[in-house]
Amino acid sequence: MGSNLSVALDFLKTMMNSEHEKLIEYLSDDVFIVGASGIAYSKEELETYFSGYETPFRDVRNEIIRTIIHGETVIVESVLSGVHIEEYMGIPPTHQPFEMPMINIFDFKNGKIEVWKEYMNTKILLDLANE
Repeated sequence: MGSNLSVALDFLKTMMNSEHEKLIEYLSDDVFIVGASGIAYSKEELETYFSGYETPFRDVRNEIIRTIIHGETVIVESVLSGVHIEEYMGIPPTHQPFEMPMINIFDFKNGKIEVWKEYMNTKILLDLANE
């Protein structure tokens, strides 16, 4: 698949392109996932979640700010931006543009993602909804 950094960046790009079936290929069979909601998922649960998933954002972009590599761990700091058009994590659509800082942490084993943790400041969307 390539270096751990290239796999992590490809994974994020694949997610941004809503190629959900392809996402599963990057994950180890026993992957541990903690999404932005704080909910932990198995590979099968994530596959089920993504099977009917449509992005709640339009014109979505993910600008990579920096990457950090330490052993088998890759950390990607980025800014997610777009227009919030559908409910997301219980937050009603704001139909407004946003920029939201994100951190994705990937631990690798044998070239596949063994642990994926995603952190983002969803309060930004909540603040837009409450304006």
